[in-house]
Amino acid sequence: MDSSTYQSSAIHKPGILSLNTVPQDRLDIAEGDVHIWVIDLDVPTDQTVVWELLSPDEILRANRLIDAQKRRQFAASRSAARKILSAYTGIAPKQIEFDYSDHGKPFLLNNPVNFNLSHTEQTMLLAVTNHINIGIDIEKIAPITNHISIANTYFTRKDAFLLYQCDSENQLTMFYRLWTLKEAHCKCSGLGLSKSPVINFFDYLNMNVNVSPHARQFQIDNVRMVSFILPGNIAVGLAVQSQKNPHMRFFPHPQFDKLDRFREQIAPINHNCPVGIRVKQS
Repeated sequence: MDSSTYQSSAIHKPGILSLNTVPQDRLDIAEGDVHIWVIDLDVPTDQTVVWELLSPDEILRANRLIDAQKRRQFAASRSAARKILSAYTGIAPKQIEFDYSDHGKPFLLNNPVNFNLSHTEQTMLLAVTNHINIGIDIEKIAPITNHISIANTYFTRKDAFLLYQCDSENQLTMFYRLWTLKEAHCKCSGLGLSKSPVINFFDYLNMNVNVSPHARQFQIDNVRMVSFILPGNIAVGLAVQSQKNPHMRFFPHPQFDKLDRFREQIAPINHNCPVGIRVKQS
């Protein structure tokens, strides 16, 4: 355990939260709302404070990570989650107790606040709801050579085939869209990949093989799915157990600091595929 202040080479951008800047005031969330926290895990932070908030199990899991940066990021993600959830529940961060589903999804004991988190490199998203299940997954869209092989293993035959039909310029982005949607749906339901239902996400995206960075939203049974791309080329899949369009609120991202810029980012391409996301100003 490194108890010194970690000096990151990353420059902290105004508007992205870090463990140092997570608000401490009590927060309320209405049923049906979705709060999404965007956290920079590489901001220099007093590691003593970070590790003091962790449970013995979390410390054990962190110390199993050989890579020092990944170890710091895991500790920072759990500490940030504890501080944010404390603001919703009124429970001290250190005193928050997590339990885990059979497939490893964490949840709060005896509390209506539900959450899910995901991180890629230094960016973490924490999604918070009230009384409804939620799943979120993010992936940095980065070049890989085996995405078709992964798709053939984990995607439906139809999704894998349509992915293969994408032109080379858009194939990688579509792969990450499909992957984050599949992961988010699994996390919302609490099922692992091996027990997830057979869903052709490509159909629901309602796109041709050319991919846009704009958001798409659709319903699968009782789960509302949202797919969008964050600034920084980060694919996001969100699953909310609801029949209604989620009221999404970001806390915050520098490129979402103006409502018109945010609407531009998630606006639909055409009227045949409405996004339906309602945004509330902070």
